[in-house]
Amino acid sequence: MSRVLKARMASEYEEFFRGRPAILFVEYRGVTSAQSVGLRRALRKEGMRLRVIKNSLAGKALESLSVTVSDELLAGQIAAAVGGTDAAALSKAVTRLAREVPVFKVRGGVLEGRSIGPKDVEKLSRLPSREALLGRLAGCLQAPLANLVGTLSQIPASLVRALDQIRREKEAQEGVSHSGPAASGAGDGPSPEAAQTSAQAEEK
Repeated sequence: MSRVLKARMASEYEEFFRGRPAILFVEYRGVTSAQSVGLRRALRKEGMRLRVIKNSLAGKALESLSVTVSDELLAGQIAAAVGGTDAAALSKAVTRLAREVPVFKVRGGVLEGRSIGPKDVEKLSRLPSREALLGRLAGCLQAPLANLVGTLSQIPASLVRALDQIRREKEAQEGVSHSGPAASGAGDGPSPEAAQTSAQAEEK
């Protein structure tokens, strides 16, 4: 392979790996053409990519991105899987495909710039993906929101009832204030007119 071609491939690998929160490496020896097409198609449906790589050039590309991986990880015929919403989603997809295609074995990978082994990938595959977490969050928020909507829908009726009650109490208080003095004054003594007539009689 010429230097120009090697440099071009290294540059392509660098772009392929750049900005990826997770990169998974898998065994590719023994994978048939039909299986390869199926694996790529399955990953593509989930927004992921699978690429067979040349180990030495991939290692140099990773080094240029300040990522160091072991020689064992980049040994033999391997492919790299990237993409997805997060590392958990990528691990789930690759682990599932590895069970469906036994020769498609997980070797390990890179997570946030650090090397991880196959057991770490297995643990990641058991974690809920970002989409699953968002779904759970939406489910948690749905019930309180329903209660809030129900409460808000009751506010107008409650307000009308409260205002009506206030109106009734106010009318009752005004009725008492109008009738109270007349009723209470009836037994206290003579009216002003009667008192005046009595005073005139005494003067005569």
